[in-house]
Amino acid sequence: MAQTSVKCGIVDIDGPSQVEPGTPLVLKVETTMIHTTKPEFKWWVSAGTITKGQGTDEITVDTAGLGGHNITASVGLVGAPPDCKGSASITLQVKAPGVIGCAFDNYGDIKFEDEKARLDNLAVQLMNQPLSS
Repeated sequence: MAQTSVKCGIVDIDGPSQVEPGTPLVLKVETTMIHTTKPEFKWWVSAGTITKGQGTDEITVDTAGLGGHNITASVGLVGAPPDCKGSASITLQVKAPGVIGCAFDNYGDIKFEDEKARLDNLAVQLMNQPLSS
């Protein structure tokens, strides 16, 4: 089935598919043949805070603390005629924060029994602090 193109209103939302946590997310609505010279847009986000641009065709969203989560952003064209597409949504991922770790143990060429004991110590450490792995 052939897809019909949008004749007027909102075509899509332009933005990245992923963003680093804490990096401002910029989203812009793509439109065609808007019914007014100064259109007004209403934005909603499922997570994060819109820090700039509410009411315009481009917003900035604060992604601090959202590592590993998805954000769904929706936009509506205020006063869109019934025959025009009046809304769109996009979902993107905020990358999980990187894990900063440190070496548990460091050794060179040692006897098997010594290496086994060190690996046993590592196993105990991982059981005691499961989030450190």
